[in-house]
Amino acid sequence: DRDVTGVQTCALPISDIRVNENVVAGANGVPTLYTSFGTAHLRPESVAAYQLGMRGEVSKRLTVDIATFYNHYTDRHTQEPGVPFLEADPPPEHLVIPTITRSNISGETHGIEAFAQLKPTHFWMVSAGYSLFEIHLHAAAVSQDFDTASESEGSTPRHAYQLRSQINLPHRLEFDSAAYYTGALVEPQLPAYTRVDVRLGWQVNTHLETSVGIQNLLDPRHYEFGSGSFINATQISRNEYGTLAWRF
Repeated sequence: DRDVTGVQTCALPISDIRVNENVVAGANGVPTLYTSFGTAHLRPESVAAYQLGMRGEVSKRLTVDIATFYNHYTDRHTQEPGVPFLEADPPPEHLVIPTITRSNISGETHGIEAFAQLKPTHFWMVSAGYSLFEIHLHAAAVSQDFDTASESEGSTPRHAYQLRSQINLPHRLEFDSAAYYTGALVEPQLPAYTRVDVRLGWQVNTHLETSVGIQNLLDPRHYEFGSGSFINATQISRNEYGTLAWRF
């Protein structure tokens, strides 16, 4: 049934879940409620995953680990707009703007991960890593969800690097350092960043160890992910720390 405004007054079909996300003051004082509905008998998201890798000891000082992967996704969920309707329970009467969960996205992810560890001398170890990760998602022609696919594609950095050094110094001292590069995020729009950590440790004896360090040495603070519906992102700040450990 419809009222004189042309807005549907009957409820949506039975659904698995309902989430009331936001309410605003609408026209003529009628509240407008934005609501997400599940779908009865919704097809589950499916993935077929393929991996191929190699691990080897090039020499007594150098080891290498390389892996590639390809994942194919079907029936990924979208949030499709539904027909607005009036609802009287609970009062006051309000206008519901629905979105309905459907299975309208397919696509693939693929990439490569590489890691190498080198021991130039008996007191020094260096390791390096790299990862490439790409996401390609395609909404079905019938889909009216223009955000989910693009947001998912931009939610993970395409490139990431790491370089670590561990040095055993005289007098039971240890100096460790690490640099990490993470590529930019498209959605949400976050710039690339480089993080550098350093640590100086002292093995006092076989039981007692102490250390001091700094994390995020180059940058006073930065974001690593964006805010969402249920997440409020905070910046990662520079961190100085000290530890004292007793082992028995």
